Amino acid sequence: IAQQNDLAAGLRRIVDDSGRYYLLGFAPRSDGDADELQRIEVRVSRPGVEVRAREGYVAAEGVERARSASQWGDSAGSPALREALALPIPTDQLALRVSATPMGQRGELALVPVTVTSAVDTFQFEERNGRIHDDVEVWIGAFDARGRLADSHTSRVNLALPADLRAQVLEDGFRSTGTLELSPGVYQLRIGVHEEGAARTGSVMMEIEIPPLDRDLLRGFGLSSAAEAQIPVAGFDRDGPLPAPMVTTRTFERSDELIAFLELVNPDEVEFDLAMTVRSAEGITVARFEAAAPWSKDEDVTVVSRRVPLADLQRGRYEIVFRALDAEGNERAAKALRFSVH
Repeated sequence: IAQQNDLAAGLRRIVDDSGRYYLLGFAPRSDGDADELQRIEVRVSRPGVEVRAREGYVAAEGVERARSASQWGDSAGSPALREALALPIPTDQLALRVSATPMGQRGELALVPVTVTSAVDTFQFEERNGRIHDDVEVWIGAFDARGRLADSHTSRVNLALPADLRAQVLEDGFRSTGTLELSPGVYQLRIGVHEEGAARTGSVMMEIEIPPLDRDLLRGFGLSSAAEAQIPVAGFDRDGPLPAPMVTTRTFERSDELIAFLELVNPDEVEFDLAMTVRSAEGITVARFEAAAPWSKDEDVTVVSRRVPLADLQRGRYEIVFRALDAEGNERAAKALRFSVH
């Protein structure tokens, strides 16, 4: 962004860079002294490329380092899953996708539903009495900046499906969800899935920030769709606050209907309008909605949803934006997500 005033172009470059990258991990023999810069150099053999990577790190005093698999995911039953969670980089025996965002509040803690999707083409089902069987374990955990486990969720799913649904299961994949309860702060999420039939394990790591209630009017933001809501998701409570589980994909069919979930935080009972805009990659507005933001005097957090039929949209890339507007039309907060229609 240096030496130019085109903020939009700079932000696009940030999005492009963060959308395509390699994740490298290592376990240093020593972290060195606290507050001492430990330099990192990343070199590649491929000619004609530019490497942009972190140049070093500083070991914070008092950080608890994981030394064994039992410290990461010790509530996981499978030893292979515990071992995968302890590694500094993800394992790829299973292809996983993850979605996580704050969506609700319980006392001082934010509720963070985490959705995990795994491809099942490498699952080894056992067929018995006209049904296909397999056991799957999912572990979801959040670690704070000091390396301490803040909360975790374990799911053990015994799959027993009609054999004639095998093709549908291969298309839909395996889906599971669990909710973490986290106080405001920055966390590293570690998610692992172990499939028993073929003894395969996959893991994913990501960072998430939980802002305090008094920072913005908008906090969590996630997507689902009418078609995705019909796919079974292990652990999803259909009587809960969300009418459909959030999805890990950002690509939807034109025959589908997009569902956007937004979390409003309003402890000071501020009145504002909520505007939703859907724009094409060329910046053309294809859908817009604005109304007074719903909120309850009895709750600091309100979860709302908006539906967008996709039949009238052309195939391509889009961005859905929610904005909180004050009485003069000034933007107080905004949230945006990109998605594709095909």
